[in-house]
Formats: sequence, structure tokens, C-alpha cells
Amino acid sequence: MELPDDLRFIPLKYAGRCGSCEADLEVGRRAHWSPSAKKIWCVDCAGAPSSRVFRNDATQGSTIVIERTGSKTNEPHEPRNDSSQASWHRLCAYARRCIEAEAAKSLVPYAKEGSLWFFHAGEEQLITGNTDFIPAPDKLADHLNSPTRKRDRRSVLYGWPLVIVKDRDQMLKAAPLFVVHIEPEPDSDERWKLHAAVEPEFNFAITASGIFDPSINEEIEELLGEGLPFGSIEDIRDLADQTVRRLGIGIVAPLDPRKLETRAARRQGVYNAAISVITEVSAYNIALVDELRRLQCRDDWISTAAASLIPEAADEISGRQTRSGPLAAPFPCNRSQEETLDRFRNEPLTVVTGPPGTGKTQLVVNAVVNSWLDGDKVLVTSTNNAAVDVAVERAEREIGSGLLIRTGNRDVREQVPGRVVMASEHASACTHDQAQARAQLRLAARERE
Repeated sequence: MELPDDLRFIPLKYAGRCGSCEADLEVGRRAHWSPSAKKIWCVDCAGAPSSRVFRNDATQGSTIVIERTGSKTNEPHEPRNDSSQASWHRLCAYARRCIEAEAAKSLVPYAKEGSLWFFHAGEEQLITGNTDFIPAPDKLADHLNSPTRKRDRRSVLYGWPLVIVKDRDQMLKAAPLFVVHIEPEPDSDERWKLHAAVEPEFNFAITASGIFDPSINEEIEELLGEGLPFGSIEDIRDLADQTVRRLGIGIVAPLDPRKLETRAARRQGVYNAAISVITEVSAYNIALVDELRRLQCRDDWISTAAASLIPEAADEISGRQTRSGPLAAPFPCNRSQEETLDRFRNEPLTVVTGPPGTGKTQLVVNAVVNSWLDGDKVLVTSTNNAAVDVAVERAEREIGSGLLIRTGNRDVREQVPGRVVMASEHASACTHDQAQARAQLRLAARERE
């Protein structure tokens, strides 16, 4: 059997079937993949890799695997091949799609040309990889020079070619097909340079916008599995043509990065134009999306805290101790909150949601109390400083000093030693009998039941 020359030995992102023996290969299993043939082969049919170097683009979710005959130190880690690995793959993919869905905000109204998005003249050079920076167009430079710029936390994206599409409300939106996150840098005479912060990639904001069938994502990912052909104008143009055909959008004029247009008709289509976009989304968290792609094909997550996210894997976590003692509730709680407290003690992961005023802060403090009684350590964290402050203040005021000790920025960290001393003094002055108190709690729990 003659195999293609571009075989790569990678963990599979999707389940598939061997191109020779037709054996089913599950997600996470390593197999030989040929981008040109778009087929996979199992190790039995393609043979074990020997003295070769296989490269898989890190931005697409895999690692670089280097193997040499006779060297065990370079052998790849044997991946998990079970339902938990498939669940892990789906979870990472879902998280990535959620982030990319936020990127749909980077589609800007067509009518905002000159204020939120701007044409570039001449030749396209950033997407094709011929340079690391380009000058900003005059109108974008005016925006970057404006007094409000320092308070403006929006990001700048750049890309080619220009895609004009109608959203669900029949409004025309503009976005580049291939995109790169930009870091503007001031130059002399109030001019600006636009530096590419990362390598260019397909703008998933287009497919995450809800305009296209979600299934198109898989076709796009398969097409772009090797990443963009950086440095080749012809290859990047051909790839743009193929991508646009899969999207089902018409090309208004032949795509040629060497001869950019500086206008676009008020109708849906793909235009041979490069544009900059001012957006609320910071390149849809490119670093996070990239990391999720890499994590998606990792198989060592089972040995980390991430295992708690997968029910099948959580059952395999060793060393977990079932808590069976009575619950303590310094703050009153209803039946639902009491059941949640019990889950906190015995489940690796519990998610509680609810609008303001439903007692989530009280539930958090009660959970900390029970963890303390069980001898566990607790870290309370939030994206909102106020939420942590409220929990700490209520625990301090209504339960006891030192139950929760606030940390965070420098000012708060400097107060930690003093709070520890105060908590120690408070504890040393306590004359209550712990064994007697626990016995009273057990008795109260039995009588209640």
C-alpha cells in the first residue's frame, strides 16, 4: 500500500475510519493523517512512526511530536481511549465555540465604514506574511490620535478579504475572512504602525454569528487543518477561494492580495479588500482559544483538577473521602440550598446559578463552614471583587474571625498577617468545647430527621 508523503501522526479531533482496514478510530487515538488525501490510517496499516519528524500546527489543537527509533524518551504519551476522553474533547470544543460566539461582535455594521472599519489601499502584506507591520489608514490614525483613545479599550483587528453578509435582522455586516490581532504603535507625525500580534487565522466570528449553518464549522476546520499558508500569495488566495465556496458567498471580483480595492458595494459578497476593524472583542481571546485547541487533544488532563469536569473521569479520581457527618448551617437555608451543601461536600464539581437576592452568598459561606468542619481548605474566588468582599465580611461579622481571610491586590495582601494574628488571638480566647459542640450538632441533626 502506497501512502501519501504528507502523513502526520496526531491525536484525532474527530472520530473516523481507517482508510485501509476501515477500523473505527475514536477521538483522542493517535493516527496517521494526510491533509492532501484527507484520510486517516491506523498504526497497524500505516506502520509505527520511526525516524521521522511530524509537525502539526499548534494553533489547531495538537502538539509537535518528535520521535526517533531507539529513543524511549521521545515516545509519545499513550492517550486515553475511552468515553471520558471523548467527553473531554467535546467539553473543550464547546468552551472554544462559546468564546468564538462572542467574537460575532466583531462583525460591524456596513454603515460604520470610516468610523468602525476602514479600507487599506495598495497591497496586502500582513495576511500573506510579507511583513510584520503596515501603516494605518488616515481615518484609523485619526481615531487612534483622538483624546478619547486612552479611555478606549477596544481592540483593532485587520484582515483580508472583506466579507459583507446580512445578519438575521437583514442588516449588512462587514468582517475580514482571514484576520490578525493588531497592536497599534505611534510613529512620527501622528502616524501609526499596525503590528501583527499573532499569526493570521480564519475569522470564526463569521461562522459563529448565527448567519450560517453551524455544521459549516467542521468543513472550515477540515479545510484549514494546516493553518494558513503563511508567505505564499497564491496559496492564500486559493485557500480564500475554497473557504468562500464552502460558505456559499459569491466573490464579487477576483481575489488578488497584490491589487486591493478600496470600496465595496452595499450588497452581500466577498470583496478583494483589506480592512481594519475597531471591536469590543479583544481578538476573541485568541490566546485562550489557542490554548483550548491544544488542550482538546491532550490526554493527561485526567491527572489534573480538570478531571473533575468530566463525570466519568471524576469517578476515577482516587483519594476522595465521602463526608457523612451532619451539615452545619450558620446562615438559614432552604431545602434546595441544604441539598446543594451536601453536594458540595461529596461531589467534585457543583454549579449553582440564580439571580441576585437568592442567597448565593449565604450558601458560599455555609459551604466554607462545612469545609472547615471537615478539615478541608477552601479558596473563594470571583471575577467580581465585591462578591468576595461581601462573603468575607459576613463570615467575619456573623460567624468568626479568620474563617475567610481576604487576599488579592497589594493593599489587601499586606493586611493578611494582621488578620491571621487577630484570628489566632480570637481562637485562643475561645473557651467552647469542640467535642461537645460537635456532639450537640449530631444530636440536633438526628432529632430533626
